[in-house]
Amino acid sequence: MDIKTKERSYRISPEELKELKFAGIRKNFEHHYTNNLLYRMYCELLAKHGIGRNVTPDDIKTYEDLYKIPLIPSDFFKELSRIGKERLLITRGVEASIYFTTSGTTGTQTKYFFDRESLKEINEENVFTCRDILEVNDNDAVIFLTPPIEKSRTGLIRGGYMMFREIVGDDNIYFLYQEEIEENPSELLENLVGKIRDKCQGRIHLYGPPFVYYEIVEELRNKGKRIEIDGNAMTTGGWKRWVGGEIPKEKLYEGIDERLGIPEKKIRDGLGLTDIFMWCPECEYHEKHVPLGVHVSVRNPEEFTAPVEPGEEGLLSFMSPYIKSYPAYVVTGDIGVETVSVDEYCKCGRVGNAVAHKRRAKGTQPRGCALVLEELLKKMENERI
Repeated sequence: MDIKTKERSYRISPEELKELKFAGIRKNFEHHYTNNLLYRMYCELLAKHGIGRNVTPDDIKTYEDLYKIPLIPSDFFKELSRIGKERLLITRGVEASIYFTTSGTTGTQTKYFFDRESLKEINEENVFTCRDILEVNDNDAVIFLTPPIEKSRTGLIRGGYMMFREIVGDDNIYFLYQEEIEENPSELLENLVGKIRDKCQGRIHLYGPPFVYYEIVEELRNKGKRIEIDGNAMTTGGWKRWVGGEIPKEKLYEGIDERLGIPEKKIRDGLGLTDIFMWCPECEYHEKHVPLGVHVSVRNPEEFTAPVEPGEEGLLSFMSPYIKSYPAYVVTGDIGVETVSVDEYCKCGRVGNAVAHKRRAKGTQPRGCALVLEELLKKMENERI
């Protein structure tokens, strides 16, 4: 089964979902293992250092075998960007000239290179997920609580823009800021909503990082004012405040309800996966749904080749079948838990998977990976890759 040849639906059976994931990822793994020398060397080095065994496409025969595919720690991508070698991870035969970055809040911005075909497939899946779970429709408008895309290459802004543009069109996307983050965001939002409301035939949605929402509702509370928004408040990005500290989620949700008129069930947080350029938005029950074709697992922080027991916390890991420009099989530096498995249905009626992000791991690189990366970089130099 291929996601292109079967109509996308969160109402398929778990068996059909596993068949879909297996077909897409197995094919993608064969593409990268065959054509990406760096990734193949990486797989071999993992086995050499006793971190799993050397797995080839011939070993991937069932859905359960997908857990054997060697994952790449997100710090590998960061380190390659730090030393200016990020293009080495591009798979042979793929023209990858477009790149996006992380926000760089923890140091170096990490670059991810894409080809146009991969971006098209990724965006089709993101658009479907957004329509189905967030119920954003053609006649709606979306206000980004960010500067415009010309001012950023981050996945949060660029990926969100590509997704919403496909649904509502360029003319119905607005940006709160014209340049960088500015003062008085509540006043800017009030003026922008006033301009949009008369011509928007659908609902007005908000999309942006939690700290901007927090600043808006605090300003409105201090002024004793309220802005009526009839769509969703979609949050994405970290929950750290712009100047230190953790944003109190419960207080923020109360403020959004009180000052923007958006009830809690329409406040939808999303887990942005920059490593695979996808988004896991919340349903009405606040379960973060993983895009249909993506494989998710939760790995042991001490031994990232081993999944943890169901319901246990561990390193969130994802494999994408959509990216042809680099092997998007990533074990993140984020601790999380799988809240709905591939064999279950969410309370909203959609088939799994769903995940919850808990916190950053204390040590972002799993055991043994620093040694593998060091040896891999030496081999790259010696073989002039």
